[in-house]
Amino acid sequence: MCFLRGQIYLRLSRGEKAKEAFLEALALDVKCFEAFNLLVQNQMLSIDEGEGNSNQSMTTYSPDRRVGTDPGPQLRTTGA
Repeated sequence: MCFLRGQIYLRLSRGEKAKEAFLEALALDVKCFEAFNLLVQNQMLSIDEGEGNSNQSMTTYSPDRRVGTDPGPQLRTTGA
């Protein structure tokens, strides 16, 4: 809903309201690529805001973890 509101504000040339709506959409769902994409395309993010969003999402991303793979339990053996 926030994303749609942002699109409406964007079409009405109300950039600040659109930005607020897109940021709210991202706050509710960090995977809302459409809201992030429109923020970037329309140059609505400042450097600080962009870094804040990317740092937040990067803490949950692990390049070693592949989708659909499960490393299973990690078993340790002792030298006994």
